[in-house]
Amino acid sequence: TSYIRAQAEKYRANGHQEIVLTGVNLGAYGRDRSPPGTLAHLLAELLPELGDLRLRLSSLDPRDLEDALIQQFAQHPNLCPYLHLSIQSGDDLILKRMGRDHGRQRVLEQIRKLREARPELLLGADMIVGFPTEERSAFQNTLTLVEEADITFLHVFRYSDRPGTPAAAIPRRFRVPAREIQWRSEQLRQKGASQLANTAKRWIGCEVQVLVETLQSDTAWGKTAHFLPVRLPMAADSHAGQRLTVHLQGFDPLQQTLYGQSLPAIAP
Repeated sequence: TSYIRAQAEKYRANGHQEIVLTGVNLGAYGRDRSPPGTLAHLLAELLPELGDLRLRLSSLDPRDLEDALIQQFAQHPNLCPYLHLSIQSGDDLILKRMGRDHGRQRVLEQIRKLREARPELLLGADMIVGFPTEERSAFQNTLTLVEEADITFLHVFRYSDRPGTPAAAIPRRFRVPAREIQWRSEQLRQKGASQLANTAKRWIGCEVQVLVETLQSDTAWGKTAHFLPVRLPMAADSHAGQRLTVHLQGFDPLQQTLYGQSLPAIAP
């Protein structure tokens, strides 16, 4: 914990505008320590020290969304109101066969608590299509979960065998045909594009803070605290790492990006 706090202070002192906590299994942070700790405890110590420096969490397993962690979103405005969850499927039977520790209703309940803690929070999710034995009805449950949970960003993966796993040993007659997997993948990607467009349009006309990530030609690209992608005209003094206040003017469905004009920078 002390090392992480020291690194965060180093980044803050050097003018960085956002840090990301990441790891192979971020939600399990502290469980191997003596005495054991939690990610919620780390955040409770770290966030008050960061000032207006944004802190973002990377992907979490739904099983790790404890109430104490959810409450950090309510208590600390500098904790970015965005969370990416490794959900994988919206069907209980498929989740069980995947060996996941969560079910559909548990995911929906956790998301309800998250939005009670931080109403404007946006969500992303990993989803797998074509897992062996996945019927069309099971796939439909994934589509409806995306809507019910109002998930904005989808990372869609097609199932493929991994040698040595239980799924790889499932007989071929229970496999989803490759063409069907491709169709389901496309359906889910289209759903993701629609979800992003619907969310982005709600932000048109708003002023948001955008962290510039890249510069290309005469355009700056960055993200809001909610992880929404934004493009804007590049000014003479534009640079990566700059944090700007931007008036959002519209949404480009081809690039799946909001666009707008910057107001005076709030930080170098």
